[in-house]
Amino acid sequence: MGRKIFLIFLSVMLFTFLRGFLILTAPIFMFSLIYVYRLKLTKSILLSFALLFISVFINLIFNEVFIVNNLFSILLLYLSVVVLLLKPKRHYVSVEMWMDISSKVLIFVNLTGFINFAYVYITGNGLLDDGFNGLYGRSGLSMHTFSLVNFIYCVYYFTKTKYKKAVFFLFCGFMCFYGLGLLLFIGAIAIVFLVNLKRKYFKYFIIIPLAGWFIIFISTKINPHAFSYMNNNIQRVTRTITDKRPYDNELRDVNDFKTVKTPRKIMAFEGGIRVLSNPLIFLFGTSPGTYNSRASFLLNGEYTRNKLFQKINNRPFYANRDIYPLWNKNITFQYNDGTRNEPFSSLLALMVEYGVLQTVLICFLFWNSYRRLKANNEEYKFFIQFLFSFLLLNLLTENYLEYPEFIILIIMIYKSIESNNVKRI
Repeated sequence: MGRKIFLIFLSVMLFTFLRGFLILTAPIFMFSLIYVYRLKLTKSILLSFALLFISVFINLIFNEVFIVNNLFSILLLYLSVVVLLLKPKRHYVSVEMWMDISSKVLIFVNLTGFINFAYVYITGNGLLDDGFNGLYGRSGLSMHTFSLVNFIYCVYYFTKTKYKKAVFFLFCGFMCFYGLGLLLFIGAIAIVFLVNLKRKYFKYFIIIPLAGWFIIFISTKINPHAFSYMNNNIQRVTRTITDKRPYDNELRDVNDFKTVKTPRKIMAFEGGIRVLSNPLIFLFGTSPGTYNSRASFLLNGEYTRNKLFQKINNRPFYANRDIYPLWNKNITFQYNDGTRNEPFSSLLALMVEYGVLQTVLICFLFWNSYRRLKANNEEYKFFIQFLFSFLLLNLLTENYLEYPEFIILIIMIYKSIESNNVKRI
């Protein structure tokens, strides 16, 4: 009974407006998962700890000191990575039990989303693109994470041949009108299909595209603007590739608050590559929370409305030079024009803030963990491959390692499946 209460409570925290409190309470939930799954330290994780200590120590000597940024990033970003990679010694809950309980909460929240969307549609009081929120609320990334969560549950129930639930979650994912999330969802599905060209997966080739076409048809009738907006974004990125302006020229225009041709997300990666040309930073990073991570933005005195964070006002040199000009109040006030311009990426944050050595080690450990999980859980193979592909694509485009409502869900699913092996043993 106590286990079910914990799962219901966690689901409510992840899928409602209460997730706004997770920015401060996430470490408590992470340590709770460490306890309930009896997650075990390994030599590889200890090596990762050593690299983290060296990174902070070197930056204390050679660069600026931002201890608050370091601690906040370690608790928000690095702890998520560690919990994801630690091996469970105890089977706490099956993935079926977790998905069954959490999906009930998610279905209820989705229904409140439909009610709110209908209210916006009928009254015209608000934007349709942000209308499907309901009890999920507007904190954090709002509709973005809501969309991704629904897509994850959609694929899970497709693999369980519960098609009514799957189509429901697929439709809810579309209703969030998160264009990049939709493209990444399609991309992750395509990757899994290409890897698994087997007869038993052919049914998904038929069912998912048909369901997707029907939902797109309905969605365009409800909100025609959503897909034309996504198409416009794709065209702009395409034009950037064919007509590229020099980075320095674009950054100068950004500092003058002018519009630029290059999406600012691409500019963030260009700036990051330049910073990594410094051998010491390449190896050990600029130190946690001092470049483009969510922690860095939360503590720069401008990004958040939280008065406590605003008082800190830390402006690390490289972030202040390359990243903050790309996303600030002046930019977002004038040109609040989509995800393509947000300079966020967990993979970029890992490379620049934690160093390439740490990033390579984490990627190696995650790949080994994924291979072990897939080999030992054949019945979840399709879902595991989708989850792995979907996670990586999203970490490339947003700071999702630092959004507990997304990464805790991934960890719960991952550990529930991974601990099946402990149960068997």
